[in-house]
Amino acid sequence: MERELVRAILRKESPIAIVGDDAEARLDLIDSVSSLLIEGGARVIRVSSPDGSPLDLTSVMGQVLGKDKTRNPAERVERFFEVVALPKGDENKIVFFIDDAHLLAADTISYLGLLGTTTAGQPVGLQIVIAGDNGLIEQLPTS
Repeated sequence: MERELVRAILRKESPIAIVGDDAEARLDLIDSVSSLLIEGGARVIRVSSPDGSPLDLTSVMGQVLGKDKTRNPAERVERFFEVVALPKGDENKIVFFIDDAHLLAADTISYLGLLGTTTAGQPVGLQIVIAGDNGLIEQLPTS
């Protein structure tokens, strides 16, 4: 199963969602797939909700940027885009895993969808993979 998911990610079969109520099984799958992708030259970025709190754009950016000192919100969004969507060095793929995606705020889901489309057609594209419990399906846009 892991290798099939890696192939789908490399083909950029967007959107990719991993859905299941067993959080530990989701985490194990993401760990395994992440390792395979990294071995193959991809950059893997991961976020989740460590305490079960909602994942709004601010918390997602905070996990990605860490202690980034940028205070201006527009500059912070720009820095987030640079870190998540622009290739560095000899990377052949950027994969952004969002676990606990059932906790994503609606506007964050929309932003991430937009973020994924901005890199379409680029030599090193961004693939966003969301993972969450069975309630995630109802939160996804239908068009």
